Amino acid sequence: MEVTFFRHGIAVDRADPLAPVDFERPLTIDGKNKTESAARGLRALGVRPALVVSSPFKRCVQSARLVAQVLGLSKKAVRELEVLSPTADPHALWSELALAGHESVLCVGHGGAIEPAAGAALGFEDPSSEAVFRTLHLKKAGALQLDVRFEPGLSAQLSWLVSPKVLRQIGRV
Repeated sequence: MEVTFFRHGIAVDRADPLAPVDFERPLTIDGKNKTESAARGLRALGVRPALVVSSPFKRCVQSARLVAQVLGLSKKAVRELEVLSPTADPHALWSELALAGHESVLCVGHGGAIEPAAGAALGFEDPSSEAVFRTLHLKKAGALQLDVRFEPGLSAQLSWLVSPKVLRQIGRV
């Protein structure tokens, strides 16, 4: 299974006194623009998911819908999954995706969920470690792709990891 992780775009700063609760923080205008531009980079890289799943947090759902639209998918093609929330167990996502049965999935989430989930698939002993964070860290609207196998047991190979800036540049070509 080809699994592409995309970190949500820039959201309203949580320190802003007018910011809503974390779950409801939306993308900023700049966040929307950069997310859309990065999504064009995903399209140029040939990302064609059969399924788009997102953390239920507003900024993730907004990012997932923008990416789905750029990739020619319906906004309604986005499914929300609690296992992509920031504090989710990094192994829980893989149980969900194994049942999905799709060849290609795009997961939109938070850095605190993406790196540990990818680390678990790549076989890191402690997927929530600082080493995993440093190795697989994505800036907002950045992406990485794994080639995942579920039998025998979960294993993956890193296909690519691209910064948001490079994604936006690729999308301009």
